Amino acid sequence: MSFRSIWEVTIDVSILIVLIAIIRKIFKKYLNPNTLYFLWIFAVICIIIPIRLKIDIEMPQKAQEVVSNVSFIEQVMPPDSNLLQGIYKGNINVETNSNVSEQANEVSLYKILDIIWIVVTAIFSVFIVVVNIRLYSDMRRNRKIIGKCNGRVAVYSLSDYNCLVGILRPIIYVDTEKLKDKKVIDYIIKHEYQHYRVRDNIWQLFRTACLILQWHNPLVWWAYYKSKEDGELACDARVISNLSETERYQYGQSLLSVVESIGQFRHEMLLATSMSGGMKMLKERIELIMKYQKRRKVLLTTLLVTILGITSTNVLSIVKANSIDAVTMPKDAIVEQTPSMDIIEDTIEENKSIALNIEEFYSTNIGDPSNLYYIDDSGILWGTGRNDYGQLGLGKQDSDFHNEFIKIAENVVHVDFSQQGFTIYLTADGKLYGMGCAGTGALLEYENITDKMVWNRGNYVVTSPKLLMENVIYARCGKDDIVCLLDDGSAWTWGTVWRDARESYYIATPRLILENVALITGGWFNHAALLTDGSVWTWGYNYAGNCGTEGVVVSEPQKVADGVQMVWTGRIEYNVDCKNIADFEGIYERMLENTIILKNDGTYWACGIGIGEEKVLQRYWEIYDYSVTCTDKFMELPDEIDMD
Repeated sequence: MSFRSIWEVTIDVSILIVLIAIIRKIFKKYLNPNTLYFLWIFAVICIIIPIRLKIDIEMPQKAQEVVSNVSFIEQVMPPDSNLLQGIYKGNINVETNSNVSEQANEVSLYKILDIIWIVVTAIFSVFIVVVNIRLYSDMRRNRKIIGKCNGRVAVYSLSDYNCLVGILRPIIYVDTEKLKDKKVIDYIIKHEYQHYRVRDNIWQLFRTACLILQWHNPLVWWAYYKSKEDGELACDARVISNLSETERYQYGQSLLSVVESIGQFRHEMLLATSMSGGMKMLKERIELIMKYQKRRKVLLTTLLVTILGITSTNVLSIVKANSIDAVTMPKDAIVEQTPSMDIIEDTIEENKSIALNIEEFYSTNIGDPSNLYYIDDSGILWGTGRNDYGQLGLGKQDSDFHNEFIKIAENVVHVDFSQQGFTIYLTADGKLYGMGCAGTGALLEYENITDKMVWNRGNYVVTSPKLLMENVIYARCGKDDIVCLLDDGSAWTWGTVWRDARESYYIATPRLILENVALITGGWFNHAALLTDGSVWTWGYNYAGNCGTEGVVVSEPQKVADGVQMVWTGRIEYNVDCKNIADFEGIYERMLENTIILKNDGTYWACGIGIGEEKVLQRYWEIYDYSVTCTDKFMELPDEIDMD
């Protein structure tokens, strides 16, 4: 294995871009836009991973016979015919004064070009970083939160912007001031969310990196803009794949509305995906929308194998003679690190294995009229409100209502709390801390949990942050318990899983309950976990069928659904975007006793309170004959959940 120089990469990627351009020209009308868009991955790999793998190819027998005659040629050639011998040996080495001078000049020229490339690349990199920092700062100052899309991506209102911005925590921006039609706004959000689903924000980062490394190559500049256009066409295709003809027309109208309101997206070097585009591009997108039909991938394998072959061999032949040293052919060839065909198909369709970025689910601003917690940009956790269980971490328990914000901890990335008086937070080094009510066993303060402790929990408290577990990447509070996710994909729980007037179920020490977990949730009565295979498991108090299965109590996790890409318990949104506890105006939000899932086909399903049929439950805590609409079976919701 060896590294190519920047100039070798330039030649290789130029050939590759020309080949992709030819494929786009010939097959664009026949292939799915997502397939065409994916072809650009080979150009990205060629630039980002400048590695050449050496391949040995056995020489055919007839070729060996031809080579064997070289010894005879050497015998009959004059002794001074070094040039001819060099040609046969693949190594021209004519040492004359003029050639030595030419080689020195060539080396000197390459050194100068390398220095120029390094300087310009550094300047271009700084320019990109500065531009994005300035634009991000301006956007943060002027934006206004309006909700969250599918409970995953924050949506902000910002004049003149309709785009997905950001790398680690992407944000959708929409110009609600100029775009008054709610239907248009909804389509813009759907469009940008499709960019998020396939991580186009990451691809924009790679595109920009390619442009920085190949600033001198006009073909890469052309590919940069064409790949962005293909990305928009692919995104449109995903949005309209399940829309009716009328809805596709409305979606096309939304494109026109965006262009009419702000025109071309103004900042091409911004690390963002935008719904807008030039008029020529807009015409092509409208034609795709109105004439859209699902296309089969008949040519997909052929095209990708062709590109993979060209990329792998680097347009060079590799020959190894079997123990024949008379002829030494070039041995270097490039084999790009391209994904397997299985990975390609999974990426185009949808990867069946769930792999979530857990940082997207961190809670950084949560609360109710009792307590409010938030994590500032420096990673400092602040809290305000009641401290009757020591939940502010002051080192004491008091009955005062603390209106001022109190600094609790540093280096914090995630916080959650229970309305029962305990709080947990996670630090960047994977340590989970807790404070407040310890009577339910949630803070691991006591070896055993008793009914007396649970019912008199005010006498059992932890007033300073206590380390609960390490190697944690995520954690959620239940009503009286905690569930956490470790970096090895295992889920652990402890505390009071459920209790009522007659029975209780306690877990005094952390217990392993599931493995291969992608995400865990915490609800008022039950928990849910999404595994990497797309299955959902629930457990807890199931009085209204909120676990999606039968029985009043689900003491151990039970599998309740397959083919799922996201799950929520209680509510979809956990952050409150509030820095003033007085804004709650004394109203406690009632936690929704349900579980909601988003399936791979884009449909939402739910169980628990609010759907199904009206039933009379035998017991709802201390209340008897409680009448409520609920179901213990997952039922499809008629429309997408309104994020407002």
